Amino acid sequence: VDGNAHNGLWIYDSTAAISGSTFSNSSAYGGVVSSSGDVTLNGNTFADNLEDSYSEYDSGTVVYGYLYSYQSQDITSYSGSRLDVLNNTFTNGSEGIRVVGGTNTSIEDNVWTDYNRNAIYVYATDDTVKVKNNTVNNIGSYFIYCSSNDIEISETTIDGVVGYNYKTTYFQDGVQTST
Repeated sequence: VDGNAHNGLWIYDSTAAISGSTFSNSSAYGGVVSSSGDVTLNGNTFADNLEDSYSEYDSGTVVYGYLYSYQSQDITSYSGSRLDVLNNTFTNGSEGIRVVGGTNTSIEDNVWTDYNRNAIYVYATDDTVKVKNNTVNNIGSYFIYCSSNDIEISETTIDGVVGYNYKTTYFQDGVQTST
């Protein structure tokens, strides 16, 4: 799946097993998105997912614009009943895995190289997220960003945290005001 305009693959209230696939140049909406289902991603490649995202807000008197750089997520899971991410390769991306809610999350035997933000973002799942035997090289921000959640991490190697590489550009009535 290359250069998708929206989600590369959307799985809603279903079971999916995805292996041997490549997701590249994904939009800011993400490569694989799951909601309310069981998903296993085994032996896939996620590469070059770095798209920017633009949004506007009209206050009635002024239109504010926001350009968020490096917004793509490779895998996003909302309230899934199971997410297994095993033996995948992630290269040159923005955010690897975003898990919001759900149960039974296992992230094992993956490799991340050259990421601008978080390899894993976890928020408010119903049980402990298991992270085991992963390798991370040159991550921009955090290997794991966790909020309101329990993480069990073991046998993981992190080599090189190069600093947060994220940019927001602000506009007012179509004119750039700051970055």
